[in-house]
Amino acid sequence: PNISDSEIVLSVAGTFTGERLNYFKSFNICGNHVVRGVAKKGFSSKYCTGYCAAYADTLVIGNSSDTLDSGYKKVQLYKERAVEMGGSFFQQLILVDNGKLAEYIPFNKLNFYRALCVKEGVVSIVQSLDKVSCKDFANAIIEMGYLSALYLDMGNWAWGWLREDSGSIYELSYKYPDTQYQTNWIVLKKVRSE
Repeated sequence: PNISDSEIVLSVAGTFTGERLNYFKSFNICGNHVVRGVAKKGFSSKYCTGYCAAYADTLVIGNSSDTLDSGYKKVQLYKERAVEMGGSFFQQLILVDNGKLAEYIPFNKLNFYRALCVKEGVVSIVQSLDKVSCKDFANAIIEMGYLSALYLDMGNWAWGWLREDSGSIYELSYKYPDTQYQTNWIVLKKVRSE
């Protein structure tokens, strides 16, 4: 995303990038994903325990193992809806599921963490101000009242930015040399009034 594009109000890394490549390929993105209604195949990972689907006025974060009464996996249902509606879908590590700590949180070291969160229909991006454990970060999200939270890639891909109402840019992290290899972002644009 171009930081000089005044229509963009937020840009942060989405899911994991596989290799540091000098060119783009969809398979270098962790998990299957949908971009503007087109399904893409990414690499498989044990970290794809959750998903996010966004289309029309809907944003859903869920656990990849959840099923419908019919046994059909919700992750597949929401991926298909994202395709049908021309939306987006990606897979990533779930941190908070139905207001509870997810069963699998693999990161133990103290670090800065960021998550896409949902509470009462409001979507937020939450980032730790200090280095904490991933489990403590997830518990803090629960304490804030969020029911769902999906980890957003950090580490060497941590750079992101927010455009304030004044137009000033607030950088959300240091821009590491590896940022140039990042393959996917969550980008929010200004809402255009009709």
